[in-house]
Amino acid sequence: MVFRTSKEEEWTFASAMEQALRLLGPRSLSTLELRRKLSQRSVPSELIHDVEEKLLSLSYLDDEELSEEALRAYMEAEKHSTYYIREKMRERGLTVSYVLDDYDEWSVAVKLLEQRFHISDEERLAAIEEGEEDKFSKKKIIYFLKNRGFAVSTIQSICYEWGPYLE
Repeated sequence: MVFRTSKEEEWTFASAMEQALRLLGPRSLSTLELRRKLSQRSVPSELIHDVEEKLLSLSYLDDEELSEEALRAYMEAEKHSTYYIREKMRERGLTVSYVLDDYDEWSVAVKLLEQRFHISDEERLAAIEEGEEDKFSKKKIIYFLKNRGFAVSTIQSICYEWGPYLE
């Protein structure tokens, strides 16, 4: 397999198509991502358009299906805020469906706090109530959630819920 090393090399439809297929091999790309990657490799825009049309006709590019798969993967991972998911989808040039409206951001935030701070550990909470252990840092929890794109309302709700255990 010959890889292009010189940017002066003349691009043909076949070579552009070959490059596009090579890019699509490891993972599915959106139309926008493929367009960007081919542009970075100095493929002329007319060829990119022709290759894109051919790949769409062959069903090698399907933004709608990719959008559903990516959204499902983000939601099942339960590691990201709604804002983060929307931004990642936008960066990839994918549409966000109404399904994201059903995403329970609050429980995801609590799960992440549990992993990071063990905020639901009953023994620790009892020790905090008895004054044997220091309270959780409210500032750290707020920054932790804010830096992951969680909504202010979600952060406020969590701070209210765990208020007696925060300093």
